[in-house]
Amino acid sequence: MTNARVNNQQRFLTSSSACPICGGYERTRRGNGERCAGYMSSDGEYAHCTRDEYAGAIEPTDASPPTYPHKMHGPCTCGVNHRPARPSQNRKPDRRVEKEYPYYDEEGNLLFKVIRYDPKDFRPCHAQNGRWIFSMEGVRHVLYRLPDLRKADPAHTVYLSPSEKDVDNLRKLGLVSTCNCGGDQNWRDEYSASLKGRDVVLLPHNDLSGKKWAADVTRSLQGSAKSVRTVHLPGLGDHGDVSDWIATGGAREELEKLASPPKRRFTYASEVQEQEIEWLWKGRIARGCFALAVGDAGVGKGLSTIKMIGAITKGKGLPGEVDRPPAGVILMSPEESASRTLVPRLKAADADLEKVLLLTMVDELDPTTGETYQRPMSFPEDVHILREAMEDAGAVLVVIDPILSLLSGKVDAYKNHAVRQALMQLMSTAEQYNCAVLGIIHTIKTPHPNVLFRSSSSSAFIEMARTALFFVPDPDGEAGQSGVIVNYKNNLVKHAASERYAIHENEKHIGYITWKGESSRTRDELLNPHSPAPAESRTSEKEDGLMAVLKGSEQAMTVEEIHKLLDTKQSLDALTKMLQRKVEQGTLIRPERGKFTYSGNPSYADTPNPTEEPQSDIQNVQCPMSNSETPLAQLDMPLHDVQSTNGHKVTSEGALKQLDILDIGHSDMVKISPSTAYDGPYPPENRLTLCHQAGWHWNGERYVCNVCYPLEVAV
Repeated sequence: MTNARVNNQQRFLTSSSACPICGGYERTRRGNGERCAGYMSSDGEYAHCTRDEYAGAIEPTDASPPTYPHKMHGPCTCGVNHRPARPSQNRKPDRRVEKEYPYYDEEGNLLFKVIRYDPKDFRPCHAQNGRWIFSMEGVRHVLYRLPDLRKADPAHTVYLSPSEKDVDNLRKLGLVSTCNCGGDQNWRDEYSASLKGRDVVLLPHNDLSGKKWAADVTRSLQGSAKSVRTVHLPGLGDHGDVSDWIATGGAREELEKLASPPKRRFTYASEVQEQEIEWLWKGRIARGCFALAVGDAGVGKGLSTIKMIGAITKGKGLPGEVDRPPAGVILMSPEESASRTLVPRLKAADADLEKVLLLTMVDELDPTTGETYQRPMSFPEDVHILREAMEDAGAVLVVIDPILSLLSGKVDAYKNHAVRQALMQLMSTAEQYNCAVLGIIHTIKTPHPNVLFRSSSSSAFIEMARTALFFVPDPDGEAGQSGVIVNYKNNLVKHAASERYAIHENEKHIGYITWKGESSRTRDELLNPHSPAPAESRTSEKEDGLMAVLKGSEQAMTVEEIHKLLDTKQSLDALTKMLQRKVEQGTLIRPERGKFTYSGNPSYADTPNPTEEPQSDIQNVQCPMSNSETPLAQLDMPLHDVQSTNGHKVTSEGALKQLDILDIGHSDMVKISPSTAYDGPYPPENRLTLCHQAGWHWNGERYVCNVCYPLEVAV
């Protein structure tokens, strides 16, 4: 509060309105040390004296000049009872006021105060019509010593504690400190704005409510404070606080050292010790890694994982594996009843129930009532509970069925970044404890052409998994009662074989499975049973007609000869491209330049395709000519610019003719004009190097260049 907001009736101006604390007043002669420029609060409860020799333990306000607010009724912080305490119907007669903590707004205006009583009790109150009302209704909540917080250097760390006493003791050490009103049960998100951009260190009380307060404040300050760290002070007893720590000799330097973030340490590859992959099921589930099981509802995912659990807990080898020592497994399946479904299925799978830890609900202590209640597990918040369970069970496998059911409600399952952040903590835990984590997820209703996008929700699930197992119906088994596990994704080793299984029921109608060996089908056949044949295995009518024409002739044929025999409207250019493509696929061969026949033609059994010369981009080519060659400028022939359809640069026909190219792949051919031809005699004289070296042939009307005709050239 600044003096400019105080009226003259409140000021200690003359001897008739002198300060009740020091007896001074504003118009006292200066230089004697007796002057007081203070004032009385509007409610008459506090006398703001400006003389610090009377202040005792009172902290100065941010007024100019600073004032020391003395409580006029009852015990004052300065150590003197200035006037008798006011009678109060709400105050118990056997308790006394121990301390008052005033709360000011940003401008220094008193909003309310918290009274600390002995025996220990706290009562907030605010002034209204000259009286103190023990209620906070309609009163703005702010942090303790807010003006001091705003005045402090933003680069200084703010120490946040649940009590005013801690704040005052920390300030005595010269630290910036504040707290919320009401202790560790009453943090409000609105306080976060006052700590925006600040480095904040939390000093919770050493009890359960203190830990909860620290967690609540940390979440609240995320995105607001620059950084938030929690310091658990060493040597504190139960319910101890930073005031106790200071009272036993704790110093500022030690506290700042504890609060300083540890120096970040980086890992170099040379420091990492290699580890071989340890498989629970070779090629499918690896210890220390995250695996994903994907499949439609009812295809047998759950029963198959129960079968795996049974084998692991009894030390029996999975298909293709040898027996190994029995080990523990954690099963997290919140959608299934433990008594009606999970345990009966585990028994049917011959699992060792003493090695299966069912983890879905966890016990939690309500700090307000002290009562224990159960709540569902949630990731990533409860990763620490999973760690405890891994240690307790000696687990080598954690099954989460389905994984979406245990994802925190704060994580958007359809956003890759959010899912990755959650899974990273789960994967880190799996690696730390060398425990495999198998998440189960359903497929989308409409199958995606890309198998990796068939899992529901974010694609991050399958992207983060090191191996992915797809559960599909077995085309060679009984419909609805069999399936196949297809290892479609594998980032660790080559893909494992597809394993078949059959679904059965025991006399109690409890489902279980038996392994049926490897499937002879390909992964594509199993995952896309209703899709048409791959493009490379399908043929069109034009291609069928082409093969019929070629197989009807013992000799290789030119493009023109083939085109005449084909009963289609296909252009010569399109036919040439198709022939070249078939050569590249190995369906056709080109035993002679410009001639084609089918692969396997007995007439050309020992004739390979001509070797393709490497192709290169040609841009503004300037080739040296021999003395016998005629310079381009002297040729009676126009130059023509041509543009390639495959991205090559523009050049000229004349420049192209100088290149010593004997054979050019059709994928690099484009039309040019005019044609390179002449009417005889053969061989021509004074022709360009390319045509002369490539040779000529009679097309029935005239001689044409073997390379340039039919009007195509590489660029």
